[in-house]
Amino acid sequence: MNNFHYGILIAVFAYLIPSIVFAESSNEILLGQVVDAIRGQDYEKAVSIFDTILQSDPNNTEILTNKGTALVELQKYDEAILIFDKILDTEPNNAAVLNNKGIALVKLGSYNEAIINFDKALETDSKNANALKNRNITFKKINMDAIIDSKYLVHVQIQVRNIHGMLVSVTESNSIKYLPHPLTDEYLDSIPLKEIVSIDGTTYEKREIKTAYTPREDTFIGSTRLVSDKFGGNIIVFSTLNHGYTIERGDTVTALWMLLRAVGT
Repeated sequence: MNNFHYGILIAVFAYLIPSIVFAESSNEILLGQVVDAIRGQDYEKAVSIFDTILQSDPNNTEILTNKGTALVELQKYDEAILIFDKILDTEPNNAAVLNNKGIALVKLGSYNEAIINFDKALETDSKNANALKNRNITFKKINMDAIIDSKYLVHVQIQVRNIHGMLVSVTESNSIKYLPHPLTDEYLDSIPLKEIVSIDGTTYEKREIKTAYTPREDTFIGSTRLVSDKFGGNIIVFSTLNHGYTIERGDTVTALWMLLRAVGT
């Protein structure tokens, strides 16, 4: 079975199968066969059985949902989305279907649209473990963009002090990448606005934030990052590019960030 993120799909089937097994239906024999097919990862057979059941019960939400999920496993993502959309036309708040559609969108590389579906699932069921895990994993799949030619200007100064407080090193960088998602602006909005500045005819909001880190053992730090904990997953919103250094146990790394965002963009 595909491991999206990957045991997540196993969890989806585990969530849905019991409702099939215990459904009161004249198709109980077929339902038993489809459970065996899913457990054996024979998704082509499962889809065929689902189609047989749907001939007599074409609007059965559970069967349609499972067929769509099996199609995701068969990498027939567009077909799966059509089925999920059919269900959502009449059940727009079906959290399981929104979650499964999100998975199909991730497979197609439509990460932002997938996150929208996971968000909708969580609006209906805030504790939906599958949607929570899938959303956080999807954020990590989004490629970060360099801030060059973006609405952001970012500068970071990194100070390293030893266990005695003595300054060991100072480095600075404007080579920054950012998460191209509305979460980045939400993160900036959570930081108090310091002032409005004008640079080369462009007006910017200026914010500043300081982070500090003291390792418990000698550590190589590949990049310095700002993360959003809005969803409990420490999602990176800004990160330095090609910057790494080693610090010793007891050292303290302090990062002084200056974050500018063009006004009206």
